Parts: sequence; C-alpha cells; structure tokens
Amino acid sequence: MGSPFFIRRDGNVLVPTSKAGQLAIEKLKFGKLYKIDPKQPRNIDQNRMFWAFMTYVAEALNDGPASVEWTADNIKEDLLVATGRARIRSMTRTERLRHDVPEDAIAIIARPVSISFASMSGDEFSAFIDDAMAYVRDHLVPWIEGSDHWPEIEKILVASFMLKGDQNGSAQ
Repeated sequence: MGSPFFIRRDGNVLVPTSKAGQLAIEKLKFGKLYKIDPKQPRNIDQNRMFWAFMTYVAEALNDGPASVEWTADNIKEDLLVATGRARIRSMTRTERLRHDVPEDAIAIIARPVSISFASMSGDEFSAFIDDAMAYVRDHLVPWIEGSDHWPEIEKILVASFMLKGDQNGSAQ
C-alpha cells in the first residue's frame, strides 16, 4: 500500500482531497475489499491551546512551594501517565541496581506515549486533552488556584466545558 492521504466525506462517498490521493485510489483494484482506518487529522489551534494550558499549569505550580521546577513538557508527561497513556514494563536488573530497588520489590516503569502528530490522531489527542484537563481540574486546582496564572487556566477549563462558567468565562 502507498502513503496515507486525506479524504473528505461527501454523502456516502469518500473523496480524495489531493492529486496524490486520487492516484492512490486509481491504483486500487475494482471489486477488491480494502480496510481503512479513518483518523481525523490533528487541529493546529487545539495543539496551541494544549501547550498554552500546559505552560500555564507549569507556571502556576512553579508559583507554589514545590522545590521542583515544572515545565510544560514535564506536566504533559505526567498527565500522559496519570491518564493511562503509557507503556508499562518491569525494571531490568541494571535499573534495579541503579535505583537501589530491593530484589523482592515489585518495580515497574511507566513511559509516556508520544503525542506527536504522527503518533496520535486528532481523535486520540482530543480524548487525551479532555482527560488531562479533567485531571488538572480534579487533582491540581487546589495547588494552583491561588496563582497569578489561575485566570488563564480557568478560562481554558471553562471554554472546554470542564468548569461551569459565567458570561465572562469565570468559573461559577
């Protein structure tokens, strides 16, 4: 099979949106069964909003008493693991030795999955954003609502229907 290409639904027909897509369809044999895995492409504006949200949350946590310096990337990785988007494996013997983990202890490593455009479809990314915002709302708000960055975080949560808001975008 060839490279992926974009299509648009027109009634009950899928229509290629580019010449490359048209050529790819012309190569398909008539009467043969093909399996397609439709994935919605990622939304650039949604991606920007996500990184703004991660940055505001990191800055809000940095305003608090924690001794850790938070970054948007740290927050993203922790939220991937917290929302179950991680590869889980047992620690190797070398890792156990390096981290001084006793032999009889259960030791696992959770590695966050990639959110790159190639690795995560638009639908998967939207679901992750919803889960990540719900996690921030349910678990981090008490730590960050006193921050100067809370109004920006609150506006994004209200706009995303994660908090009830008034006409000004403030939580009720």
